[in-house]
Amino acid sequence: MPLDYSQYEPHWVKEFRRCEKWIEDALEYSHGTHNIQDIFEDVMNGRVEFWPGKNCALITQVTQYPRKKMIHVFLAGGDISEIEEIEKHITEWAKQQGCTALSLTGRPGWTRSFLQDIGYKFTQVQMIKEF
Repeated sequence: MPLDYSQYEPHWVKEFRRCEKWIEDALEYSHGTHNIQDIFEDVMNGRVEFWPGKNCALITQVTQYPRKKMIHVFLAGGDISEIEEIEKHITEWAKQQGCTALSLTGRPGWTRSFLQDIGYKFTQVQMIKEF
């Protein structure tokens, strides 16, 4: 019988496995830029941040531009009301990191979500032509 090493896994790995379905659901809208393995490796290597909830998960990335530091919500999947709660924590954490804004990319339905109620502005449309 093979040994079970799962008890030695870092806590975030266990959480990632638990949240994998929500991350994969969000990846359906990424137009094939990433798969779940890519996201796992990016979290493991510190290129993105993983925000697990009880019934949702978000992936963010902090970017330092020449004139502004921002956090970007790259993926969000699962329970929308829980995503709304986690957004508050992400915003506070981002401020502590020196970010001055939060951006997100998502399907058009996000424009009709809680985001408008808490100050997000619909500023652009991302369009993709695949070839």
